[in-house]
Amino acid sequence: MDAGGVKVAKPIYDKVCATFVTLVDPLNAMSEAFGLDVVPNGFLIDEDGVLQYKKVGGFEVSSPDSIKAVEEFLARPRAAVAQISLVDDKTNEAALVARLADANDGLARLELGKLRLRLNRAKEAIEPLLRAVDILPKSSDARFNLGSAYLATGHKAKAVKLFKQALAMDRGNFLIRKQIWLIEHPEKFHPTIDWAWQREQLKKERAEEGGG
Repeated sequence: MDAGGVKVAKPIYDKVCATFVTLVDPLNAMSEAFGLDVVPNGFLIDEDGVLQYKKVGGFEVSSPDSIKAVEEFLARPRAAVAQISLVDDKTNEAALVARLADANDGLARLELGKLRLRLNRAKEAIEPLLRAVDILPKSSDARFNLGSAYLATGHKAKAVKLFKQALAMDRGNFLIRKQIWLIEHPEKFHPTIDWAWQREQLKKERAEEGGG
């Protein structure tokens, strides 16, 4: 999960010479779907799309417990894959655009912006997301996604400003906080992650937030 997208994630993938498919989530969609505000997390999902294992926070791929969970998961019989009918993106976008006739439908604009971001059309996502922020002033999600759109179009300063606004609305969301760190302190994440710095930075920021 990285607002910087594939461009930021790929060097890490290349460095470890990974041979498996990696999915990148620049929209924070996974944290939204599962209600997550921390990392690292572990999920094991079978061929039928059923979540069979979940560990939120503290998931470590090299720990004995994690290895045991993965081995037990792989030892299970394969699931019978169900045929799932999905509404295509074009139809979904048309439905959301139709809802824009209601000038106060902030959720439609938010979902439209997210859809266009997912389709790598960040520039087109900005306008509906700007309106979503206006209509939904208390939505950290709207601000985060608008920030993601600005980040994808090269406007880092605007992105950080919006990420900080989103964090102010959701102080416990470590994922948003970490996206800010990734932009402002990239040297603490690449080529290696400085966990000690993260702990100290989190302590410092929480003290500042508590003080005002």
